Amino acid sequence: MAELSPQDRQRLHAAIVATVRQIIASGGRNDEQDLYGNPGGYTRLMDSKSAGQPCPTCGAIVEKMQYLGGACYFCPTCQV
Repeated sequence: MAELSPQDRQRLHAAIVATVRQIIASGGRNDEQDLYGNPGGYTRLMDSKSAGQPCPTCGAIVEKMQYLGGACYFCPTCQV
């Protein structure tokens, strides 16, 4: 397994923090509800419907991989 450089770890951490902040600011994911039944406003860029479709950023085909009993969807070009 490839190791991440210190710069890549820093970029990954910053991207995770920024995404979590976006989700919180949007009231959660759009496929979930808060305690009052209100849907969130955050729409994921890649989910189960994205597999096999073009990446919204670069156009490469989004791939699916199994991880810890679930699935992850990623762009092999943008998210290497």
